Amino acid sequence: MLKSTLLSLFILFSLSINAQTRRTQTYNNSSLLRAGSPSFDYNAMSRQKDRELQMMIEQNNREQEYLNQLYNQQAQQLKRTVDGMGKPSCQEALNAVKGRGNYEKVVIKSEMSSTDDWLKKVKLYSLEGRLFVVAEMFTDDYHINSKEYLYCDIPAQNWNAFYTGSAGRRTYGERFHDFIIDYKCNCQ
Repeated sequence: MLKSTLLSLFILFSLSINAQTRRTQTYNNSSLLRAGSPSFDYNAMSRQKDRELQMMIEQNNREQEYLNQLYNQQAQQLKRTVDGMGKPSCQEALNAVKGRGNYEKVVIKSEMSSTDDWLKKVKLYSLEGRLFVVAEMFTDDYHINSKEYLYCDIPAQNWNAFYTGSAGRRTYGERFHDFIIDYKCNCQ
């Protein structure tokens, strides 16, 4: 008798749990439908995002390839200039150094003495392990017009002596003549 009572209680308890579960599921499903929430396809959205990401990667690869082509063209122009195999214009070489080189340091007119009135600005660039100087010099007595000149393969100790004045020369103009001017690039 105890067994049959326990068995009947167990069955009633199981039926009660199943009925409650069904009511909860029905309530959840009907409340979602009543709230008007749209069905959402996460897989479709994931596929769309994957397509968008793939398109962005392809665009980035095309842009990187284009930049690499430009970089290689400028590298070839600069190599011809520095090695003297061909003589491109000095403007091409100057543009290549300023465009691809890493700007390192500068000396500007306000840092120079009054005797250096012909120098406007001297910039140091590094590119592929080489040092280049772009010197801007005034071309008239009124200091209105100026022109840039490129100097190639400057030894680091020459730049340091020019920049710091450690060689005993007092003005930037004197140091420019001592340490930089002999390294004019081989260009037209």
